[in-house]
Amino acid sequence: MRTESESQRMLATLKRHLKTAGWTAATIAQKLQIGEATAKRWLAGKALTIDRLTALADLCDLSLAELVRETERPATRLARELTLAQERALMADEFMALMFFTILSGYPPEETAADFDLPLSMVESALVRLERLALIDRLSGGRVRALVDRTVIWRKAPMRQLFETRMKAQFMAIDFAASETTYASEL
Repeated sequence: MRTESESQRMLATLKRHLKTAGWTAATIAQKLQIGEATAKRWLAGKALTIDRLTALADLCDLSLAELVRETERPATRLARELTLAQERALMADEFMALMFFTILSGYPPEETAADFDLPLSMVESALVRLERLALIDRLSGGRVRALVDRTVIWRKAPMRQLFETRMKAQFMAIDFAASETTYASEL
């Protein structure tokens, strides 16, 4: 029988996956055809049966076995800073850098491929290189997890230089008041 702390860790892992995938209590309720209050109770661990836990995990394309394995894996700290070699590799391949930043922002590679009409072979090649650089971890079901914290600190010259030469001009040229402008900001 599971102890309370193991159950809480499993639920925390599941909630992290749900959040990353964009699920809220309201969208879970709609998808599973339950009341929002019921979804909130389940997310709080109340009246959560194995079948209900499985249904929630399915929303993230996660099997119950994968959820258990991930919960039992010792927690690893995400890197807060890239190595010089990692930054140089990203700077040398702008497409790979794009894939890395979309993954870091929580977008699945297949969604990026669809949004930008990219060939899957090109995406796969970038994912292989990102995995070799120890920037991502490839999971079952085609899922990908960043091994770097979203609040990565850019201290090395390559990424600062890339920003100055390629991104700064584009960023500064954006008309943030225009109705068609879409951007996101984090503090």
